[in-house]
Amino acid sequence: MQVFFQKFQKRKERSNLDIYGFYTGKVFDAHKHLGAHKSTEGGYTFRVYAPHTHRITLVGEFNDWQDWEMYHSYNEHFWEVNVPQAKAGQRYLYRIWHNDGNYTEHCDPYGYGMDVRPAFCSIIRDLSEYKFHDSTWMHQRTDCKDKP
Repeated sequence: MQVFFQKFQKRKERSNLDIYGFYTGKVFDAHKHLGAHKSTEGGYTFRVYAPHTHRITLVGEFNDWQDWEMYHSYNEHFWEVNVPQAKAGQRYLYRIWHNDGNYTEHCDPYGYGMDVRPAFCSIIRDLSEYKFHDSTWMHQRTDCKDKP
């Protein structure tokens, strides 16, 4: 399984996240780029922002909870990996490795689905399957400039 996965780790497809805007707090659509997103190459692409760490692995139901390496994208603060066999509804976590060899398991801060406490896994969601039903409210809302 690991040999099969190695072929797909480095991706050709790239997210168009405005890195400078992200760092300066002017980007408000980072959720479109970070987290788990359906890939045009098949499966899902996982992206996370994790500065000041030297290693991150992805574990989940799609890989029998085995560590799969994530790789830098953009710069040393962004990590990503494509997992062809990942499917909507599967659970996953990031492992953030420390210099002493220990790790901290962390849910996806940009995840669209989460386990119920005390569990803390993220859950892959196919966002194309969800349709919002709030168009009436969206058209009637105000920008609240006259309110504190």
